[in-house]
Amino acid sequence: MGRARDERADPNSDAHSAIDVAGFLPVELAAPLFLLITVPLLWRRLRPIAAVGAALAGLVVNDVLTGTDFLRCGVLFPTGFLFAFTAGAQLDRGEARTGLGLSLALVLLDAGLTFGAPVAAVAGGVTAAVWGIGRVVRSRRLMAEELRAHTTTLRGLRDERARMEVAADRARLSGELDALLQRRILWNDIS
Repeated sequence: MGRARDERADPNSDAHSAIDVAGFLPVELAAPLFLLITVPLLWRRLRPIAAVGAALAGLVVNDVLTGTDFLRCGVLFPTGFLFAFTAGAQLDRGEARTGLGLSLALVLLDAGLTFGAPVAAVAGGVTAAVWGIGRVVRSRRLMAEELRAHTTTLRGLRDERARMEVAADRARLSGELDALLQRRILWNDIS
């Protein structure tokens, strides 16, 4: 099904893929079928793993049905990077790694078939870097949420301390007034 490109064998070949996969459908249907890859972006925030998995499945279907002769990297690379960032920024450790793996598979499948190993390696590195940036964003967001919770707790403790100080001042003043009143009553009884 796949064959390695050999430009020496056919120098007039207009094939641009590193590995050509002949499709069952005309290449003109590749653009409408490309929606299988991009539409999952709509639900990437709700279900990142399912979205990137659906996009990867869409790419495989697209490659099998229309072949690899259709250049997709202009949209597919940013899509893969966005999936990687979302997985890094929103998911816990294990799920984030799964999201990274699926995002890498999406980008590497297209880059490897279209351009070969060197471009695939660079695209994979960029995908991993974007995922790492997502992890940093997640850690900062979690730290900010934790700081907000601590701030709320500290405000509550400050307000409670202020109430206790007011109650202590009232009790002290009440005691002083009571002592003053007792002295007045005692002074009036003596006079």
